Amino acid sequence: MIKLGIVGTGGMANAHAMAFKNINEVEIVAVCDVIEDRVRNFAKEYNINQTFTSFDEMLENCDLDAISNVTPDSFHKEIALKSLNKNKHIFSEKPLAENFPDAEEMYKATLNTNCINMVNLSYRNSSGWQSLSKMIQNNELGPVRHVDASYYQSWLTCKYWGDWKEEQKWLWRLSENHGSKGVLGDLGVHIFDFASYPVGKINKINCRLKTFKDKGEKIGEYILDANDSFVSMVEFENGAIYNDAELIILDEPTTALSLIETQKVFDFVNNVKAKGRSVLFIGHNIFHVYDISDRFIILDRGKVIHKLSKEDVASPEELIKIMKETVTGKKE
Repeated sequence: MIKLGIVGTGGMANAHAMAFKNINEVEIVAVCDVIEDRVRNFAKEYNINQTFTSFDEMLENCDLDAISNVTPDSFHKEIALKSLNKNKHIFSEKPLAENFPDAEEMYKATLNTNCINMVNLSYRNSSGWQSLSKMIQNNELGPVRHVDASYYQSWLTCKYWGDWKEEQKWLWRLSENHGSKGVLGDLGVHIFDFASYPVGKINKINCRLKTFKDKGEKIGEYILDANDSFVSMVEFENGAIYNDAELIILDEPTTALSLIETQKVFDFVNNVKAKGRSVLFIGHNIFHVYDISDRFIILDRGKVIHKLSKEDVASPEELIKIMKETVTGKKE
């Protein structure tokens, strides 16, 4: 029997408690939170015998095998290191830490123990995602060369989640002073795990992050300054690439392809467009360019010499004619 202690009694702690209660080999023996009334109510709800308002006291006074860490991100490192120092397994909500140096320190501390230090990547519980992972591992789909993943959340627009403009429970996502790490810190873990769980380990990653500083918007004393967006590209160990970019550049993507393979490229482009992203399709096969494009830019020795929309051009043949006339200066 694994004896478990839960630290933190916020919203996600309820999900942890319900999940662990359904595992016969786990017993939740203690819970800790700095707010005494909340920790007592939580213990009563899930029939937990011991309550604490100090994590140090819980470690010293409870016979525990593992810790479920459901605290704000800024406390992950402290709780993990203290747990590992006492030879307790640690299971933290994502992200592992607030920054790379802290995560690396936690990782190295784990190497000096026989303990497990892991992150709750909750979307791996999806049966569909598990099935896809098994199919890829069993080579049922062939080698993976490209991954395209998107993550959409409705919590800022859907009334089901409440009004983010007034309710302080969302400050951890909206205010840096309240601990928010923005969309990359909050959702980046999920989107990269979406891609890497079925495909394999990530070898290289790059990212561009843009933060929009809106002045004056507040909830209480906290400024809502964690309004941001990011684009990224990842390369996996098997050579496959993943992108979540707003603009995807395809340079001669249909060269030497069969009709069937060319159609797959077209399907990919149409899928990207349907998600509200843009594709820059570079090609010399004007028939392919015409079929897939909404707008045309004609270049000559690196200079833009013509910009056209599809409404301006009736056919691929007319586009070829325009190109010739523009370059030569002669009307046909």
